[in-house]
Amino acid sequence: MLMPRIAVVGPVTRDIVVTSEGEETKVGGTAFYTADALHKLGIDVISFAKLSRRDSGILDNFSFKNKPLWSRKTTVFKNIYGKNKDYRKQFVYSISDPFSIEDVSVIKNYDIVHVGPLMPTDFPIDVIEKIKENNTVVSLDVQGFVRKLKSSTVVKNEWKGGRKLLKFVDILKCDIDESQMIVKNKTLKRTAQAIAALGPKDVIITKGSKGSHIYSNNKLLKINAPKTKT
Repeated sequence: MLMPRIAVVGPVTRDIVVTSEGEETKVGGTAFYTADALHKLGIDVISFAKLSRRDSGILDNFSFKNKPLWSRKTTVFKNIYGKNKDYRKQFVYSISDPFSIEDVSVIKNYDIVHVGPLMPTDFPIDVIEKIKENNTVVSLDVQGFVRKLKSSTVVKNEWKGGRKLLKFVDILKCDIDESQMIVKNKTLKRTAQAIAALGPKDVIITKGSKGSHIYSNNKLLKINAPKTKT
């Protein structure tokens, strides 16, 4: 079987990470982490990352193919973690420019394009439509679409534009809390079914350290989280 050609597109970030062990600055965003994981699995992947030219040094962390899409600003988050690493308090210091039709016009003929918004303004619906028009499968990590800013704090927010946008999405990934920002249902399977009815053929719902579920072909499959040493 031929290896799929995958493009990952989204803002790359400077993350200020605060834990009980101290504070450090890291590279972040789906455009980095998803592409990095796929690259380490031996998959042919390229990242189309939105950032400011002033922060071009961030790209030194990319050991895989990448094409920067320049912005006036780079998205900067401050993430504060407590004892439960599944949850965090998140603050925004700056937000990159939205992706444009011109930005994504260079993303063509990929088997899969994985889209990773970090804020609701990152990808207008016509940009997602253009990505779908030029490629085979569109995968979406929904997190940025189900957020809003309350002052500088990131909080969950109902995704009112989802019904229009999801018709251009083949695979959707969200966590259990984000799923309720798309549709509200009492059970995980009904939630996955309702999301699939909006367009995605496959729905992935993660639960942090408790694993994840994949809904496909009207079947719900549970994936346990592997135990790791820390």
